[in-house]
Amino acid sequence: MNEFFENLFLSEPAKKENGVYLFDSDMDGDCFDESDKEIWYAGCFQHRLMEPSPLNNEASKRLIEKIVEHDMPVIDVACGPGMGLIPSIKRLSPHHLCMATDANSLVIREWKK
Repeated sequence: MNEFFENLFLSEPAKKENGVYLFDSDMDGDCFDESDKEIWYAGCFQHRLMEPSPLNNEASKRLIEKIVEHDMPVIDVACGPGMGLIPSIKRLSPHHLCMATDANSLVIREWKK
């Protein structure tokens, strides 16, 4: 099992396009496409970044509070268009060091906008 992860993390991007690193297929992940962008811009991104409490369950709230309390960098892996926990972390701690990742390059390109 260790060799699997070692080999995985030794790989380099297939290409870099406008600051977006691409591995393997351009449409990996959940296969979002251009038709999804309308939904995202109709309120998905805005809603996730602005709503007062996007995560209404106690476990998520406690996790976010602990992350902020310990002031450690966060990487949210495969978090999709809404960026997972990062909007909630940034709401509590605007300068918190965070990185969002996703396999789908369209999602990453739209985040960069």
